[in-house]
Amino acid sequence: MISRSGADYAPADLHSEWYQEWGAPVAGGVYGDQAQGHALQVETMQAYGPAVAPFPSDSPRLPESGAEDVLWFFESMPRDPATMIAWIHDYQGSDVQGWADGKVGWLLIGLLSHNVGDPGMRAAMYQALSLLPGSTVGAEQDGERTVTFDSHLGASETAETSLRRFTLTIDMATGIVTETTDTTSVGEGPIPSDVPDSRMAFEMSVVDTLP
Repeated sequence: MISRSGADYAPADLHSEWYQEWGAPVAGGVYGDQAQGHALQVETMQAYGPAVAPFPSDSPRLPESGAEDVLWFFESMPRDPATMIAWIHDYQGSDVQGWADGKVGWLLIGLLSHNVGDPGMRAAMYQALSLLPGSTVGAEQDGERTVTFDSHLGASETAETSLRRFTLTIDMATGIVTETTDTTSVGEGPIPSDVPDSRMAFEMSVVDTLP
């Protein structure tokens, strides 16, 4: 396990220049073979590099989303939830067994976690996510709801599939995403099922200037 903090500074006009900063990586626990795990941990932390002070950037892109940034998706997607799902399917194209809907949920969660965009579009995206097969909207607790989204990812050469699980936790008063998790191969291997591959926690505030 490795943790790292950082910040995206989104301008009031989202088409203006963004800024990002990153803290130094911090080592956490290791599961399975300890020697091998610690060696991989050190290697990964070196790849992350040191802390980085605020630097100018374009609006962020999602991993594997190609040339389009998050603003392109917010401005291009239809606002009807069912039509939005069909649009994302067409945009992403076909994929390996079970991952067509998985890619839709992955994209929606990634976009929502940036906590930008107009409320109407964000509401439609939340509705679209709840409509996907494998989505479960949890009961409200302490002012938050968690959406759990499961998909079964299969290899193209075999009939076997493994469960991939995303979660998205929402502050119901603001519509802001407070946490996401991504867990591949749930229940397989030495890592406990309740320990995700990645966990991202989010806080949001309005500031007048960069630090």
